[in-house]
Amino acid sequence: MTQSVLRRIEELAFDQGDRVAMEEGPRRLTYAGLHEAIRRAGRQGLARSAPGLVGINGRPSIEAGVGLLAAMASGDVAVPVDERLPLARQQALLDWCGSLSDQREIAGIVAELDGKVPLPDPSSGITPRAARQAAYIAFTSGTTGEPKAIEGTMEGIDHFMAWQSGLVGSFCVAPRVSWLTPLSFDVMYRDLLLPLVTGGTLVIPDVEAGFNIASGWHWLAAQGIDIAHVVPSIVSAWLTSGDLPQLDVRAMFFAGEPLKVPLVAALRRRYAGRIYNLYGPSEGTMAKFCRLIDEGCPTRGALYPVGRPIGEDVSFDLAENGEIVLASPYLTNGYRRRDGSGDPFPQARPGWYAYRTGDRGEVIGDDLFLLGRLDTQMKVNGIRIEAGEVERLAEACAGVTRAVAVKLSPPEVPGETLALFWQGAPDVQPALRERLSDALHPAVMPSLYRRIESFPVTLNGKVDRAALSAQAAAALAEEQTGLAETGEGDPAERHVQQVISQVLRRPCGLDTDFIGLGGNSLMFGLIALQLETAFGIAIPQPRFYEAGTPRAIAAWFLGNGGQLRQTADNGNATGAPALPDAAEEDYRPLTSRQQTIFDIFCKDIFGAAINMILQMPFRAAEAERLKRVLLRLIELNDCFHLRFRRDGETLLQTMVSNGFGPADFEEIEANDAEFDRLSTAFGERTFDLGGERPFRILLLTSPSDAGRLILSMHHLISDGMSREYIRRDIEDALAGAPVPVRGSFRSVLAAETGDSRARATAFWQAQIAGAPPMPRFVSGLDRKNLSARMLTVPLGVDHDALLAHARALNASVFPYLMAHFYRAMAAHCGVSDLIIRVTTHGRYRPELLDTLGLLFSAVPLRIDGADQSTPAIVAGLSRLLEAAREHQDVCFRDLARLIGEPDDAHLHPVTGISFALDGYDVSEAMPAGLSLDAIPQVVRASLPHEALVFARTYSDGCVLRFLYRPKAFSDADIRSIAGHMRETIAGELAEATQAQEAVLCAVRRV
Repeated sequence: MTQSVLRRIEELAFDQGDRVAMEEGPRRLTYAGLHEAIRRAGRQGLARSAPGLVGINGRPSIEAGVGLLAAMASGDVAVPVDERLPLARQQALLDWCGSLSDQREIAGIVAELDGKVPLPDPSSGITPRAARQAAYIAFTSGTTGEPKAIEGTMEGIDHFMAWQSGLVGSFCVAPRVSWLTPLSFDVMYRDLLLPLVTGGTLVIPDVEAGFNIASGWHWLAAQGIDIAHVVPSIVSAWLTSGDLPQLDVRAMFFAGEPLKVPLVAALRRRYAGRIYNLYGPSEGTMAKFCRLIDEGCPTRGALYPVGRPIGEDVSFDLAENGEIVLASPYLTNGYRRRDGSGDPFPQARPGWYAYRTGDRGEVIGDDLFLLGRLDTQMKVNGIRIEAGEVERLAEACAGVTRAVAVKLSPPEVPGETLALFWQGAPDVQPALRERLSDALHPAVMPSLYRRIESFPVTLNGKVDRAALSAQAAAALAEEQTGLAETGEGDPAERHVQQVISQVLRRPCGLDTDFIGLGGNSLMFGLIALQLETAFGIAIPQPRFYEAGTPRAIAAWFLGNGGQLRQTADNGNATGAPALPDAAEEDYRPLTSRQQTIFDIFCKDIFGAAINMILQMPFRAAEAERLKRVLLRLIELNDCFHLRFRRDGETLLQTMVSNGFGPADFEEIEANDAEFDRLSTAFGERTFDLGGERPFRILLLTSPSDAGRLILSMHHLISDGMSREYIRRDIEDALAGAPVPVRGSFRSVLAAETGDSRARATAFWQAQIAGAPPMPRFVSGLDRKNLSARMLTVPLGVDHDALLAHARALNASVFPYLMAHFYRAMAAHCGVSDLIIRVTTHGRYRPELLDTLGLLFSAVPLRIDGADQSTPAIVAGLSRLLEAAREHQDVCFRDLARLIGEPDDAHLHPVTGISFALDGYDVSEAMPAGLSLDAIPQVVRASLPHEALVFARTYSDGCVLRFLYRPKAFSDADIRSIAGHMRETIAGELAEATQAQEAVLCAVRRV
């Protein structure tokens, strides 16, 4: 449907204008703001009497997104060009354009709209398009030569986005989608448009804050991304870059390269979400095939299939030579010449166009498998290139008579790369590298150059590219054996040299150029992360490329305030991080999250910290080796360098030098039977935060060669250093892997200011102000009143109907169920205004539920829904949840003071009702044995709220679990609340069904 994508954005601007459409670091642009920005950008120069080609030069950003959408909405043709391409390549692409989008003007528009929700102007800036009118230009070649321009249409974009938004909508509402794809690749429209047609949020990496694609896994986890479009080579690099946290992304869409079994197997160890494999050349508009990679997915050798066409309006045939021929009404217009004329694809039948892909395929069962190219075209690191273009560029270099480029892939080499063989003069390699680096994308620069006397040939006289690939793989494998250091250079230079050599898997001299060795942008990302850890500062990518060699890169770090951390790996086995002893002015307040933890564990609930304990068995004979691993772990992770001091009732913190050595281990030799008693006594020792080190280590050994490690940590540091991460790091290090560096806490301390806490406090003051007093629980000094009851009752609501109705309200199931919980509470308690604590993202922590209830990732909401309809309450909750996410890490004691709670150490600050939607999985059936007569169960829990409610929707209905304090609610109260929810929801769903049937009947009559 023509214009559906742009019209959908316009509809959302009018219906849900305050919802966040784009997010980049601290900046936000609402749907209403996006609509206004598109309208203004079009009026400021993108709109013209005759449609023209508008260049959008830069990186993924809010400005780039607005520029692309404004060009399309104005009837122009968007030409995105990534600023990280070689300058000559950028200029060649921009030469096609009649004008250039002014990013500074767009930035001014965005800055004016940032955080505001302007009223959308009914006069739309969208210009109607003729059938198959050009909407964007994509360039096929990622290398050099005359660019080959593909002319895409809005019909093609609308067709793909209608399919993908429908697929994603079946398991995720209003998704947060990452924008990781560079501008010059047409598939970036998947990143840009998917969230904007589903009412979600486009999340853009903050380059100004030092985003590095090599740390993309951690970024996806930290940003709460739901949907990510990725390339296999990028994910492979993430998986080999060190220990990674579990990733909670709902779905990963792979494309650009073959998806192979070993990669998915490695991914599954850290990721349990959906995996889709997409296929479709740029000529076909983004993708035309898809396959869910599940347990029943077939394989062909190590390959996964690309599946079947995404709809009945896409078909394919295999030619006699196995070439895949696509056919659809929604292919691009073909190739566009500079003069505006075209080279369209032939019609397969009226309204359908056909494109010979050059890819060889095979159908097994119902699935299509890709078996490689029929020509010399390749994909390297997700970039489609022609081997002939690389070869022609090399042959234009003086002294080269003939050149052949071949691709190497795992398992031949660690990562995808090109090897270039040439005939001619022996001394042209430096000139050849320089010429290629001026024109090639950094990700496809050859990593191996070899002069050859004669090329091997096949029986028909053609160059034997397979034989050349084998030669190149053998040469690279031979070079990988020479990674040892030469001993030259100072420690900083040798460390940079070592890191580059390890990442490139090739020996790198102190004066060897990184690009010349085949380094690319992904490899730079991996190197930059390690060097930032080693020197304490980050090097920008342009400065890294300018320096080029290990000697010059080390000089840049030292000249810009960096200082090499002395470690066992770079020459000092007993050295410590270069952190000065703390001066009085170095102490800072706790962060908001730390303050919350401090209030919970040291004041409000327990009055004293409960230590986080890690216990691990080991062989007593390996005690010294274990000590070395632990010393390295402590050395590299900032959490172990935090020290605290009291200032009255306030706690301050600072960073200090290591101060932990071999003599600081506590060691006890005892019989195995004594281990449990000694471990318990050690773990119960409290920490004096007035100056004592907030962690301690005990090593127990016995004559039987048994051993036990006990690491006791205060919660203020264990929150930053997960117990399970430490366990895994130790196990991996004992197996021979290097100890990874966890997140730098120094950056957290530097970023947290009084201003951020003041903004959060002001937000909650506005939400809580005027709320009526709530029943509250005050524990006695003996803290024995710790019991609660649990009652699980089914709502008996059809899941599909519930989900469909929530979507009709432009909301997720969460605010819908919460709205009815509010209504039930209001009916039961006779009040129209409640404070309800709500989980805004993530899950509750099961290991803390029995002790603390739902504390983490929870915020208080004041709801006043008297005389409001359910849709109005749901809409208000949705808006509030979106805004609350920004400010949830505010300490509870501050919130308590806002609502006038007394400063009582035994009073939990914000009392009231908690509600959490515990996810839902439509593949699960409702658990057997649940009935309306559920039996209450007494549980032991230090429950700081009057009630916790967990909801879980299943394919057969919805279940509520109440965890409540009998003092505040009886079993009859809970059944009454659940019954009220059941009746009102069932009634609304029935009314919605009747209304839908009435509309259908009216349509039939018409």
